[in-house]
Amino acid sequence: MHHATHTGIVNDRSDIKWKDGNRKIARIEHDAALQRVMIDLLAHHTELFKQFSDNPSFKKWLGDTIFGATYRQSAGQSGARASHGR
Repeated sequence: MHHATHTGIVNDRSDIKWKDGNRKIARIEHDAALQRVMIDLLAHHTELFKQFSDNPSFKKWLGDTIFGATYRQSAGQSGARASHGR
């Protein structure tokens, strides 16, 4: 599940301003992308969606976990692009 959700967020991050380094804005946009992915999963993963919708601690854990992995990955890619431009 984690990989599928993380992949969905990575694929849906076209709107996310990762490169500006503003973690707060990135988190807000990430949470919106996570919400879209979770709604897409609703048809086949109703229990997962129920937990996400009804269990605030699960929603927080999932959001923190996916954001941490996605933000680190994006920061690493931004750093790699910057070092190649020198």
